[in-house]
Amino acid sequence: MIQVYECLQLINAIESLGKTESVSLNGSYGRVLAQDVLADNDQPPFDKSAMDGYACARKDLPGPFMLAGLIAAGTFTDRILETGSCFRIFTGAPVLSGADCVIMQEDIIVDDNGKILFTKNNTKTNICFQGEDIKAGKLAITAGTVIQPQHMAVIAGFGITQPVVAVKPKVAIVCSGSELVEPGEKPGKAIIRNSNASQLIGQITSIGAEPHYLGIVADDKDSLTNSITQNVGKYDVIIITGGASVGDFDFMPIVLNTLGATIHFASLNIQPGKPVLFATLGKTHILGLSGNPVSSFLQFLIVAKLLILRLAGCKATALKIVKTPLSESIKRKKGTRQLYVPVTFTESGYAKPVPFNGSAHITALSGIDGFAVINVGINEILEGQLADILLL
Repeated sequence: MIQVYECLQLINAIESLGKTESVSLNGSYGRVLAQDVLADNDQPPFDKSAMDGYACARKDLPGPFMLAGLIAAGTFTDRILETGSCFRIFTGAPVLSGADCVIMQEDIIVDDNGKILFTKNNTKTNICFQGEDIKAGKLAITAGTVIQPQHMAVIAGFGITQPVVAVKPKVAIVCSGSELVEPGEKPGKAIIRNSNASQLIGQITSIGAEPHYLGIVADDKDSLTNSITQNVGKYDVIIITGGASVGDFDFMPIVLNTLGATIHFASLNIQPGKPVLFATLGKTHILGLSGNPVSSFLQFLIVAKLLILRLAGCKATALKIVKTPLSESIKRKKGTRQLYVPVTFTESGYAKPVPFNGSAHITALSGIDGFAVINVGINEILEGQLADILLL
């Protein structure tokens, strides 16, 4: 059994697949950028007004100014500002030569002669200067970034319509369990519907990978062996739920040892979700997750998500954790494992533990924002105290 930080160190050392492709910019959301994005021009590309107002020379303040013209966004003038004059200017419009500030339209009055007077004692420059955001040729976005809407805006601003991204890792899903039927079937006595496949497909899709659901297999060595041997090499990752613990019908460690796989670890010091196995066979990584849906959900968040993103070349392998005060105390009897408690954020900014009955209570997760993390050796965090919250 290893600690979470040891798991993260191990995954961080895994090399990416190194396969890339070009995709349309509008179809790049959630993909992992495979090349650095460099600025192809200065941003802003010219000195521009930060607001609606009047472009003038600071030395001429407070005026009066003669209104010499108007500059709208998208227009350019090669006129030079003369002493004692100003130009009406709008947000985003280029500032003409000779002007070194823009006074806000709220801070002027027009005198009886139709001239502009500044009514304040001082003003900010109110100009966005060329290149103040980024200079041409400088790094804008680093390769390995998962593309989000804000990145799409930056990429578009530099004229890239076909960004180079990592090829989606192919992830197979196998659900082990003789007690399982598919969601469309009505379960009989001692039978339950398979909920793990659906949540795994959702989680895999959400991080820009390609899920392949291979169905349910029985809890026996031959079924697991056949499933693994038939799919090793076809997929970058095989996720198998169930069979990774230490019960009489948990055959994953035995099967993988027989096949000659390298088992990196067979359990993780977390609660829920201790039975999680990570192995490599050939070029395929194999994850054995718990059959309990809450455990497998959490195991994916901590282990599988980072593994898949790492294979795609993503450099952000740290878990997203924020410190948030608790609205209620969390207590336990003995803190020998790192405890994860599902929480939701309240309107007042607190993390509120939700009613939770254990690793099979999947409906408890339907409205949560993350998990409060209670580290080994800590038995309580009191109401109002800060807790680490692992975000989904």
